[in-house]
Amino acid sequence: YAGAAARIGTRDWVQAGIRWCSQQALHFFQGDGALKLVLREASRQSYESDHSPLSAAAREALVAAVRSAYPQGERQSAIRLLDVGRR
Repeated sequence: YAGAAARIGTRDWVQAGIRWCSQQALHFFQGDGALKLVLREASRQSYESDHSPLSAAAREALVAAVRSAYPQGERQSAIRLLDVGRR
């Protein structure tokens, strides 16, 4: 089984999928993906609870928190991806 999995892993379509996953992770954690998600969810919650847009102060606080957690524009460290498979 391990030998077959290793051979499959060398195929072009598998390598392309791995590159795609890596690019998506970089975009989310080191690009603006996380920020867009947090702001979209906060905006949705604001409209659901208060029927009003997210306040500027709340938005600024979220932007600062996300940028602190996921610095943009520089590679902080490698992102390790783990495929746990399916049952």
